[in-house]
Amino acid sequence: MQRIAQLLPLIVLLGSVACARQESPTETVASSDRTIIVDGTVVDSRGSQPIRDGSVVIVGDRITFVGRAVDYPDRDDAQILDAQGGTILPGFVDAHVHSASDPGLRREFLINGVTTVCDLGSPLADMPEFDELYLDADPAARGYRAGPIITAPGGLPGAVLDPDLNYEVGSPAEARAAVRDLNQRGADFIKVYIHDGDGAGAYPMIGQEELVAIVDEAHKLGLLVRPHVTFASLLSMAIAAGVDVVEHVPANVTQAQIESISEAQWQRIEESDDPLQLLFEKLYPQFPAQLEQMVQAGIIMIPTLDRPYGEMFRASDPTVEQRAASGLALEIVRRYHELGGVVGLGTDFNVGLGMPAGIPLGEIEMLQAAGLTPMDVIEAGTRHAAEACGQGDQLGTLAPGMLADIIVVDGDPLQDLGALSQVVLVIRNGELGFISE
Repeated sequence: MQRIAQLLPLIVLLGSVACARQESPTETVASSDRTIIVDGTVVDSRGSQPIRDGSVVIVGDRITFVGRAVDYPDRDDAQILDAQGGTILPGFVDAHVHSASDPGLRREFLINGVTTVCDLGSPLADMPEFDELYLDADPAARGYRAGPIITAPGGLPGAVLDPDLNYEVGSPAEARAAVRDLNQRGADFIKVYIHDGDGAGAYPMIGQEELVAIVDEAHKLGLLVRPHVTFASLLSMAIAAGVDVVEHVPANVTQAQIESISEAQWQRIEESDDPLQLLFEKLYPQFPAQLEQMVQAGIIMIPTLDRPYGEMFRASDPTVEQRAASGLALEIVRRYHELGGVVGLGTDFNVGLGMPAGIPLGEIEMLQAAGLTPMDVIEAGTRHAAEACGQGDQLGTLAPGMLADIIVVDGDPLQDLGALSQVVLVIRNGELGFISE
């Protein structure tokens, strides 16, 4: 893997500069070991205002300075990367993918601006492949993993997909043992399946005692617990157990609940200025209170909107059911965000589904439709996604001391989020990952 210092096309070696020498307060090494990204607008994903004509300084694999170029005039013997007026951002994090152990696949993520992926379900045999030693000469997105998903014997997802995706437990003691085993095998967080049906039938599901044991044991080991929850009726179980992240939008209701709505009630819903609120009142009146409980508990929501709802959302002539389903999901995310809840970006990417490996513009479009501003969306895909993966102290923001995962895009995503597709430079761990030609 080439160091930035070895890259000639974008680097200008400055033997001397006609300005006073000024060392950064955080810098403790010789200036010849520095790389400086210049001539760009810095969006640090820390809630700060964009820094016009900003600079980011890298030493080794760490960021040592983020700020205005005028405040870091020392470029003696430094290696300069010119952003050429683009936007300098943290590398994006896809907080919810599957089957991403292959370094070649993660290479595709990297060159398209995603410097980190977090795998939420893979067989035990695949877990070692996320380690750095499995990478070849080509850089790839760093990968964090849960390994197999803790579930009940005979439960989902393995009951209908690959049985190797399941780590089955039948008691609190087995649940604790599973967490310890996964931790020893290198799991970076724990995935749990809270789901008892897929429309075709009912399946076993872990109980509250098992879930509480999982959360308690994981927290003792410093691991986050990230349950799959798509049914609103099961959300209280996750909140009560003290989970850290909720995967997907808990928008699903049962067929029996839908059938319980009378024709008069449907007409009232259709004629209302706020039909979704009436739907909440009829089918699940406690749901708004649960969203507030999630906010108070600091639970991060990873909506994964595009995969289940994207076609409905973009349909040229959607049916009433399609409008209701996609609208309900967007409204839940909107309300959660407006309450102060943390929303992170994840795609539910899986090989063979036709989803692109990289910055997910479809997911981004739907997050914006749910009321997130462009800055909110960028923070969802960087800082908050990193936090959901347990890596918020290392990744997701541009600040001194953070790992140097940085991208440059051509354009201003704060004005047009489509600019995020124009990735021209990727730095991963202080090393060059990609340069556009």
